[in-house]
Amino acid sequence: MKGLSLSDSDFTCIWWVYKQSWIAPWEQASYKFLVNIKDGVIVTNFVQAPKNPIIQPGTTPPGSPPTRVSDVLFLTHQALCSNDLECLKRLRWVFHINVSNQETKDVVNRALANLQYPSPVSRGWPGAILVPSRSTTETADQAAVAMLGCPNGHGIAYLLSQHVAQYGHKIIDQVNVFTDSTGEPRIAWRFLDIS
Repeated sequence: MKGLSLSDSDFTCIWWVYKQSWIAPWEQASYKFLVNIKDGVIVTNFVQAPKNPIIQPGTTPPGSPPTRVSDVLFLTHQALCSNDLECLKRLRWVFHINVSNQETKDVVNRALANLQYPSPVSRGWPGAILVPSRSTTETADQAAVAMLGCPNGHGIAYLLSQHVAQYGHKIIDQVNVFTDSTGEPRIAWRFLDIS
């Protein structure tokens, strides 16, 4: 990961594919994560989550896969850390690359346009650095709040709120919005311990 002083050799690639008989073919799921437990970095490289789970919450068959991306991400991280709380608490970054959710893409495009960033090809890392705050008077603050409100932002907030016991009390203190060489959006969420 250029710009963060991370070694590619410290990343483990995990690819989850769910093709259970009780899941309709259009509801099957696939997740690909790159995880660096040493430096506390998770990269979601490919996510195809079920769009319309056919099983209602609370009625999922035993042994069935979780349907939220944040749950799969947590279970992956927890397994690689072997349930070691110190390892889990080192989580500092989650990157979303290959963002496929159209609503998230629309929010990214509006946020960058409002910040008057140049053409997509020149928006490489670190891109727009957005700092969420309680004051939304600055355009960058408004863009950060918008990013937290998009589907990818919901997942990150859910991840942190549902796993306080494992991750500790963390807040999202920075959102980097950038694009790859083709102009496709990427998002990086940086966490700060507050306890």
